[in-house]
Amino acid sequence: MTKTKILTIAFLLSLCSTDLWPGVVPGRWEKMERVGHGTRLIILMKDGTRLDGHVSDIAPDTVSLAYGGTLLKMRQVDIRRVTAPAGEDDLKNGAIWGFAAGAVTGVVVTAAVWAPWAHNEGGSAIPIGVLTAGACGGVGLLVGLAADSLVHPHDEVLYEALP
Repeated sequence: MTKTKILTIAFLLSLCSTDLWPGVVPGRWEKMERVGHGTRLIILMKDGTRLDGHVSDIAPDTVSLAYGGTLLKMRQVDIRRVTAPAGEDDLKNGAIWGFAAGAVTGVVVTAAVWAPWAHNEGGSAIPIGVLTAGACGGVGLLVGLAADSLVHPHDEVLYEALP
């Protein structure tokens, strides 16, 4: 094998083994400093305590959290992990996108198949086009619902302590 082929294969293998999703660098606080006031956070302390509250203030090495009617100030050295919970995802957007994609597919099928046939027969392709777009839209709606139900948003890790 030539040197170019070996380098190409090594490069492609490095892409396969690399985590392409942005993560958090353990021990780094920068993501925490970008969190806005009132953002809901889940904080796991090093002693195992789990706190779920809203940000009151973030400093270079502390975070203040409104938790159960009280304001708690925690130091970075005492925190094991901080996550921002993902928002709820309803199935409505999957159904809408699925229906739209299916209906557009139905219109394309009508234009490509039914319209020339109707023209040759001396009729109109509009009724069959509406039926085709509706049927394809319905199938797309079901596919969109199924796909959206399989995708679950994940909590974003904002800080993780060094091991």
